[in-house]
Amino acid sequence: LHRKDISEENISNNRFKIWGDYLSLYKEIGLIGLSPCNYSDVIAENNPDIYIVKHIKDFYPNLYEAGNIYHPHSLYLEVYVASGAIGTVCFLIFWILGLKDVMMYLKYCKGKMPSVIVMGVLIIIYGLFTSIFDQGLFFLTNIVSCVFWIVLGYVMETITKNEISEN
Repeated sequence: LHRKDISEENISNNRFKIWGDYLSLYKEIGLIGLSPCNYSDVIAENNPDIYIVKHIKDFYPNLYEAGNIYHPHSLYLEVYVASGAIGTVCFLIFWILGLKDVMMYLKYCKGKMPSVIVMGVLIIIYGLFTSIFDQGLFFLTNIVSCVFWIVLGYVMETITKNEISEN
């Protein structure tokens, strides 16, 4: 597969340019963000000459006409763009509290987690790691996001139920 819009020496598939453009919009994004469904329109209207807009307009005019620009190519960046600094802080608090629950569970089970919980935690870690480079877990409904959220719910329900019963 050879893409005309990406050179051979471009190791990031233009992600560095994309991420840079989104991060440069920090003043527009602000505290509350640009919304999950509306950020493309706002950015295209206010910043028509940045890479994430211009590239789609030049190479994929049908997508541009449909209101699309390059998406952030990172769940974490998309959370920031869509929900701003406040949403990003809430997102981080959610994961910190979840990590705290997992650590407490490890303490109570003395490192001997049931294999179903180990597998669940590994699926969650995999999803969070791959989200560095893609956006599929939060703002899209697909099989990967469904499996992720079901597994996360099961793991958190199981470990918090066990923590409560052992106290």
